[in-house]
Amino acid sequence: MGSGPIDPKELLKGLDSFLTRDGEVKSVDGISKIFRLSICSSPSLMKEARKMVSRCTYLNIILQTRAPEVLVKFIDVGGYKLLNNWLTY
Repeated sequence: MGSGPIDPKELLKGLDSFLTRDGEVKSVDGISKIFRLSICSSPSLMKEARKMVSRCTYLNIILQTRAPEVLVKFIDVGGYKLLNNWLTY
């Protein structure tokens, strides 16, 4: 992401294929792709979030997600550690 302002609506548009209409992560595969490297070796979306707007958007997506299997996968791929780093920065 560039150094300019981030529009949360644009960020959510980019994540649309991974999210339900209510804003929760659709699947275990979706959380993996959002969090870490995807098959095509693109950078991790969450790990690259440097601005507060992006971090708050990702945090709200996690808070909105209710499926236990998706949340367990988030923890398994290192999501808890990443959130801890963000909050202790």
